[in-house]
Amino acid sequence: MSRGSRTSNTGYAVADSGVIIKTTNGGYPFGLTDASPSSIHFKIYPNPSTDKITRETSTIPTNSQLFISNLSGRQLIARKITEPKTQIDISRVPNGVYIVKIMGEKGLQVGKFIKN
Repeated sequence: MSRGSRTSNTGYAVADSGVIIKTTNGGYPFGLTDASPSSIHFKIYPNPSTDKITRETSTIPTNSQLFISNLSGRQLIARKITEPKTQIDISRVPNGVYIVKIMGEKGLQVGKFIKN
């Protein structure tokens, strides 16, 4: 029996803030139903870094939010981004591995970086 338009590519995830994210393309990245991994241009550099990272994309974000959290899910940095290139000060976060989430109109993009 079919329910709606579900396929084997449909999935859901719940973020630590309670946001529910849906994918209909098999899961990478969540929420971007019209993009393949090869069409997404999202860089974080330098990686590893000691005091600042730069997040860069080929598209102009509109109403996007950037979140940096540790591997336990604790959010350490949150900021609105409006430019294709954004520099973020990470000098106050402890050394370790961090997750960068960018939530915008087209869904969620996720990356990671190492702080030395």
